[in-house]
Formats: sequence, structure tokens, C-alpha cells
Amino acid sequence: MAASVQRGVAMRGRKGVLIQDEVRADQPLDVLWGMVTRAKVRADGPRVVLEKRGKRLYGRILAPEGARFDTVGANPKPPERQQSDATKLVVRLPGKTGAVRVAVALAPEAAALGVAGAVTPLAEWPGRLK
Repeated sequence: MAASVQRGVAMRGRKGVLIQDEVRADQPLDVLWGMVTRAKVRADGPRVVLEKRGKRLYGRILAPEGARFDTVGANPKPPERQQSDATKLVVRLPGKTGAVRVAVALAPEAAALGVAGAVTPLAEWPGRLK
């Protein structure tokens, strides 16, 4: 179980969004970041392209270094409504302890994703609720 979990979501100059999770674990913990989409997903290491109806959304893992996107089925167990056309995009970080940061940038243009490793801790975000 995590000792603490925080999430920050920020618009990046009206060109994209940053979703950043910070987890602190005192004992080994499997950290899983994920999102569900009905778009076609093409994951390639730390980069992903989601495409639907001719529109694209680009994604990049900014932290941690070496993390990669993967996909899994998104169908819930019955009796919940089945979503056979949905995919869950995930970032898996097994057996983590201490401070763990997962930062994912999403933008309609690949050039707006930012640079890997260029991530500010949530505690330093301007206008952050305390």
C-alpha cells in the first residue's frame, strides 16, 4: 500500500496536458498508471499515438526514464457494461519503493509534448492547492 499518492493535471500553454502522479511507498509496490480509450492505440516505448476519426493525440512519458507504454483489454468483469472496443493504455512500474513519479504529456501535435526528464515536482507547481 502506498504511503501517499498525489496527482496533478496541468494545461501546457493550451497545446496539451500534463498528467503527473507522485507515489511514496515504504515497501515494494507495483505502480500502475492508466487511461481507457476507444481510439486506435499505437504504443512505441515511451511514445504513443491515439487515433480516432482521422484525429490524432500524441503522448509521451516524461518520467520516469525507461518507462514504456503498453496496452491491455479494458473490458470490466460482468455484470458491468462490456466495452469490447476500448483499450487501456498503461505504464507499469513493478516493485517500486521510495518516491516514484509518473509524468505523461498528451497533445494534438507531437512537437508540443516536451522533453523527457523535464518534470517539476508537484510541490513546486504554481497555484497548487495545499
